[in-house]
Amino acid sequence: MKKKKPNQKRSPQGRVHEWVALDKAAWQYHLDQWDNPKRSTLRFAEFLQPLLTRSKKVVDVGCGGGGATAYLAGQYPQVQVLGVDYSKALVAAANDLKDRRGIANLAFEPGDWYKLKPRKDVSGVLSIHTIMGLPGFERPLLEIFRRIAPEWIGLSSLFYPGDISVRCEVEEHGRRKCFYNAYSIPAVDRFARQHGYQMSAVAPFDIDVDIPLPANRDVMGTYTVATAQPSDGVPQRIQISGPLLMNWHFVTLTRTAAKARVRK
Repeated sequence: MKKKKPNQKRSPQGRVHEWVALDKAAWQYHLDQWDNPKRSTLRFAEFLQPLLTRSKKVVDVGCGGGGATAYLAGQYPQVQVLGVDYSKALVAAANDLKDRRGIANLAFEPGDWYKLKPRKDVSGVLSIHTIMGLPGFERPLLEIFRRIAPEWIGLSSLFYPGDISVRCEVEEHGRRKCFYNAYSIPAVDRFARQHGYQMSAVAPFDIDVDIPLPANRDVMGTYTVATAQPSDGVPQRIQISGPLLMNWHFVTLTRTAAKARVRK
């Protein structure tokens, strides 16, 4: 009897079962952010302020447990905010928390970033710490360009300002495998320009607080290491998670006039 050859094809989504088979640590990570939003979430909300103040409806793709999405909705109550995530369990938990806290301009629903539902009248699409966990940036952005075509897209993720991208697969032995990719900012801009968008703003996320080393060294978790004291007296911090440097940046892509004409 012939042996079956292993299936060499990989889903463009990666290993989706690891997005839904959440252990206790993963659940805690998502739900803690409802009461303790990360410093990057606070800064991202400030970074997007010029766009959010003139937006009516935004969609957060890959919203996880919805804590960061809820913070944005609270900061901009005039904006209707919809969070979309692949995990139905996280979506159900997020909707329950949203209802209990009475956040009127916030909703959550399940969805697949690789099969986005077409939507009209969406001002902006944003994603917080999610696109770095996908096998690449091209297919996810293409889904947004083609199916939603918002005025703007805001991303908080690992980026590098030079023309180098890194595809990094992390294995927490005995727990999970996941991507921690860092994408080239020039490469993202080139790709966006091919589809009627362009990079309009970039800002590194320089954290302003110290984060201690996690007690559990076997699970990825960000901590900071202070650099040599600068002359101005303001400490600078390097962000590290497990064995990796975390090059956090915020970027926005905006629709060009050419794209707007095609959309009409």
